[in-house]
Amino acid sequence: MHRTKSRIFAIPAALAALALAGCGGSTSSSSETAAAAPEGEMTAVTISIPPSSFATPMYLGVEEGIFEKHGFDVTLQPGTSMAEMMPLLMNGQAQYIFADLHNTIIATEEGMPIAVGAPNGVNAESEPDGKGFANLMVAEDSGINGLKDLEGKKIGTNSINGQAQLDTTTYLESKGVDTSGIEWIAVPTQQAVAGLKQGQYDAITIAEPGGTAAMQGGGVKMIGSADAAMPGAPMFVLAAQESYLQEDPERAQRFQEAMIEANTMANNDRAAVEETLASFMELPKEIIGETVLPNFSEVPFEPAAAEPVIERLKVNGILPKDSAPDLEALFPVK
Repeated sequence: MHRTKSRIFAIPAALAALALAGCGGSTSSSSETAAAAPEGEMTAVTISIPPSSFATPMYLGVEEGIFEKHGFDVTLQPGTSMAEMMPLLMNGQAQYIFADLHNTIIATEEGMPIAVGAPNGVNAESEPDGKGFANLMVAEDSGINGLKDLEGKKIGTNSINGQAQLDTTTYLESKGVDTSGIEWIAVPTQQAVAGLKQGQYDAITIAEPGGTAAMQGGGVKMIGSADAAMPGAPMFVLAAQESYLQEDPERAQRFQEAMIEANTMANNDRAAVEETLASFMELPKEIIGETVLPNFSEVPFEPAAAEPVIERLKVNGILPKDSAPDLEALFPVK
């Protein structure tokens, strides 16, 4: 495996568990801290990411020399949530942060000067036959045997109106489930399985590798997967300051090309994926071997592809019905 001199911060197990859920300081911009490097030199870039499966392409990009090939000296800095990482982006301590697209849209509508710098996760085109990446689980002895049994029940999820809740709601409604009586409860991911077994709620949304770990631990069963809740829709991105992307479009395009190459490798080289997962997540080999990864986009996200994401935000009352996000500005890198 090709290893570069790029920096990867060590990630303790407790932080990894937290990140599986989902201000202040200097006022310097990201463009000041990572201006284009002279010819023949590397451009320094810091990416703030949660230590979850979604980080796999970024770690592959470092370990396999993909970023280096495209002219970047990348530092991977662990974070836990978009809210925590946003100040790093705005203060110039990071040039890119991992973000879900719907919160990126909300942030831009609230006046934050950010945009999509590169694609990450995309919804699957079809529902998996078995365990997927974004799973719905119940206790084995719960008496819940199908999705319709969840009507009127309590479901634990990592954040209210977050990606997991919205995807699961969309998935359940596509299966004819009346979701109006479901009570959603915010539960830290590291406590979700224990609370499920104790009967604090009737089901949980759980992403990989947490789902694999829970099933190997016993006492739970999977009853569905929201992987294809919105087939093919863009879901996760690397966000950057608008000014950083605009000041050097060639650099921005090179970075997106590097990420797409890393995404493609993550989709197609399972051996490299498992070695990389072992390098930054403190998990047993048997869990890594069974972990289902999200689908990573192998092409740039098209602005029009975000329209169903925006419409869902409006339907759920998260965005005003008359809001009209500027999609061309949201996706400036072509």
